[in-house]
Amino acid sequence: MFRIAIRLTISILLQILVVPISTVAEDNPSVVLTQEERNWISNNSTIRVAGPQAFPPFHFYDTDGEPKGIASEYVQIISETLGVDVEYVPATPWPDVLSSIRSGNIDLIACAAVTEDRESYMRFTEPIFSFPMVIISRRDSPFIAGLDDLHGKNIALVNDVSTFEWLVRDEIVFTPIFAETPLDALRMVSSGVGDVYLGNLAASSYLIEKNGLANLKVAAPTTYGNYSLHIAVRKDCELNHLKST
Repeated sequence: MFRIAIRLTISILLQILVVPISTVAEDNPSVVLTQEERNWISNNSTIRVAGPQAFPPFHFYDTDGEPKGIASEYVQIISETLGVDVEYVPATPWPDVLSSIRSGNIDLIACAAVTEDRESYMRFTEPIFSFPMVIISRRDSPFIAGLDDLHGKNIALVNDVSTFEWLVRDEIVFTPIFAETPLDALRMVSSGVGDVYLGNLAASSYLIEKNGLANLKVAAPTTYGNYSLHIAVRKDCELNHLKST
C-alpha cells in the first residue's frame, strides 16, 4: 500500500495543479499500477483513515463530524482514483490517532510530520505540504530572536507533536504545557498561560486570524526549516503482508 500511496500522491498532486479535481477521479492512464498492486486493491477495498482533529486548513472535522481540509480532499481523490472505499474514524485526539495506527486499527494518516519515533511504525510519502516553522508569542512579550531564547520558557505544545521531540533533542530547557489542539495551544499563549507556541506558519496564521487572537504575533523563525506534512501509512501495511484471508 505504501508504494501505491507514493505513486498516486506524486501523480495526483501533479495533476490537480493543471486539471479540475472532478476529472482526476476518472480512469487515468498516467496512474500505472503493477499487477501485484491491483491484486492488493482487489483484496483490500476499504482503507481506514484518520487525521488531526483540529489542524485547519490541512485537516480537521466540522461540526457534523465530517473530515475537512486539503489533506482530506487529497485522500478522497486518491480513493476515487483507486476505486477503494475510505472509512474515516471519528475525530480523535492526536495521541490516540498515533496509537491507533501503531496498533493496526487504522491504515493511513492523512497528514503527519516525520519523527524518528514515528518512522519505527509508519512510512511516509514525499511532503504534500511544507511551510516554515515559526515561534508565536504575544505582542507585548520580550524580544525573541530564535530557539536559543526559549530556554526557561513555558512552551505550549500539542500532545505528541513532533515539535516536542525536536526541542528535547536540541537540549532546549523549557516547561511544556500540553494542549489538545493547535488552537488550544495558541489560546494558552494569548491568555498568558504559555509564553510561546511553535507551529506551522500557514496553520498558525489561519487560526490566529480566524479566531481573533489579535494579541499574538510571529516572533521569530526557527532553525527547523520548513514544517513538512506527509501522508503516512503504517509500516506493516505492505503488499507482501496484507492479503485477505
